[in-house]
Amino acid sequence: MCGAGSAETSIDRFGVSPLAETAKPFQPFPRPVAMVAAILGVALLAGLLDFFYSCRDEGTEVVGFEAEHGALKKHLLEGDTSRSVISVVGESGIGKSTLAWEVYDSSIIRKEFDVRAWINVPPQIRDDDILYFIYKRLCPETDDHNSSVTEEVHDAFLRYLVDKRYLVMVDGLVNFTNWNSILQSLPKNKKGSRIMIITRLEDKEAAYANPKVRPLKISNLKREDSKRMFQCRVFGVDNQFHEKIFGRRISQSEQLMDRACEDMLQITHGLPLAIVVLAGLLRTKSISEWDKVLKKLKSSDEPKQVKRILALSFDDLPS
Repeated sequence: MCGAGSAETSIDRFGVSPLAETAKPFQPFPRPVAMVAAILGVALLAGLLDFFYSCRDEGTEVVGFEAEHGALKKHLLEGDTSRSVISVVGESGIGKSTLAWEVYDSSIIRKEFDVRAWINVPPQIRDDDILYFIYKRLCPETDDHNSSVTEEVHDAFLRYLVDKRYLVMVDGLVNFTNWNSILQSLPKNKKGSRIMIITRLEDKEAAYANPKVRPLKISNLKREDSKRMFQCRVFGVDNQFHEKIFGRRISQSEQLMDRACEDMLQITHGLPLAIVVLAGLLRTKSISEWDKVLKKLKSSDEPKQVKRILALSFDDLPS
């Protein structure tokens, strides 16, 4: 997933997205992240923003997830008219939300679904609140006075969605304790509606959402895809940082980059977020400084390398 998108041209991930709705500013981060950004520095923040915004570029390339991208789109668009549920699973930082958003926000999905909603589920949320969030996104034209009651929300769904093909994306669900109560509130209107769940749960747990459809598991990037993503993020979409990084050693760039990629693979193990954050850090340095950074990261016993890279970025800030 190369490139960085524009926040101004993004659809609000937290809002309803009917076909006629105009784009809203994308605001994926809560206020505390601004404080973290001030601590971690501009280079690191750029890498993190790039990771989250990458799927909004028209020319964005899905690095390593082409098959999953196609499978996800196929599930949403094809099949019978029955409402269907699919789970997208994988560890944190693997790129589940980025991949799902790229499919969700694609032109063909916009065209085929009458109304769409993306819901980010906060930790420790009640099931009734999840249902209410979905209601607020999917039914903007309904009366809101007494709709916090589950039964009334259920009735509102039936009235508003009875003749619409809807798409609901629920990102961050951590358990399926009362999932059936949520699912039963969304009408089975034989319009080809779809519900997607993005979760860190294991395959077997996520399969509870819909035993008939196998969860789509997102795995770490393979070797060549990791290298491709790393080089794209380090040098930029148009290779604009290449000369700045290598300087007088540009004639040795291929050899130096091969060695750096081997170190990167050892550090990140193909985890996309780790690759992006590391690339954001190295982009601010010359190639002669890379060895020190990569050596320090390789020598760490820290199993969660994203945290280690974040800590190194913090140490790298001027005093």
